[in-house]
Amino acid sequence: MTFKSLMARRTAGTAALAISLCLQAPAMAAGPGSSQSADELITAAQAVLSRIDSKQEDSLWQTAAPFMKALINQSEFQAQTREARAALGEVTERRWASVTRLIYPADSKTPPPGLYANVDFASVQKDGKTSFEMVSFRFNEQGFWELTGYRPRQAQ
Repeated sequence: MTFKSLMARRTAGTAALAISLCLQAPAMAAGPGSSQSADELITAAQAVLSRIDSKQEDSLWQTAAPFMKALINQSEFQAQTREARAALGEVTERRWASVTRLIYPADSKTPPPGLYANVDFASVQKDGKTSFEMVSFRFNEQGFWELTGYRPRQAQ
């Protein structure tokens, strides 16, 4: 799902949108001069998933990028993140499946220009079924990966 389609859903009042937009990974990834490696992104994404699993959405919200906070308030973010995560049920194992980088040009308004990345995981549920979780980031001006999305889904 693209950022623009997510924004269209938000405008239409669809509650599930916001969780795909609003977080900043608090200093758990690359710093200034970072290599921006896939390993850094995978580690950051695993840390985000761990915080979501342990219902620490409030701590993720506290460090959300300002442009993301403009899209959703804290209580909506917390409720929607928990609802989306709960839909997966108990996850017994996660394996990263891909890391994809995207560059939005200088004239991009939504999302802001910059380097973005998606880390996709194949997540095994307690019942043995596989679902998928995507964690998205933006590399900010201070040299850190900001979390900009979490999207669980049943099919790839």
